[in-house]
Amino acid sequence: MLEMRLRGYVAPEDFEGSDTERIQKALDTSAELDIGRVVLKGCYTVDKTLWIYPMTDLVFEGATVKATGDFFVFANKNLAEADKHTYVFQDQYITIRGNGKIDGDVMLYNAFHVNINGIEFAKALRFSFTH
Repeated sequence: MLEMRLRGYVAPEDFEGSDTERIQKALDTSAELDIGRVVLKGCYTVDKTLWIYPMTDLVFEGATVKATGDFFVFANKNLAEADKHTYVFQDQYITIRGNGKIDGDVMLYNAFHVNINGIEFAKALRFSFTH
């Protein structure tokens, strides 16, 4: 964990399991350790929605993330939490950037300060109550 803090990011390659498990563990660990950056550097296939936390900088370095079914590839945590539907509980500062591709739908719900730059979306990028 100290190594992740020193380098300033968490990567799926830091963990074992399926692509879905490794990316979600990277997102979870980044939030738990207050690192805030997850770097993706490969081609990943996911079988369920990956949850992005507030204050996350998701960086694609030539990476591709592809869905195996009809679900959101990425969504922020507010979408899953039914009691967080007011501006008071907005997820803040979510960034998805770099050189990469997301092959599946993405949903950002009740979020503020969303920044998306340089990513190719093969399917829908959806916003609801998002700035």
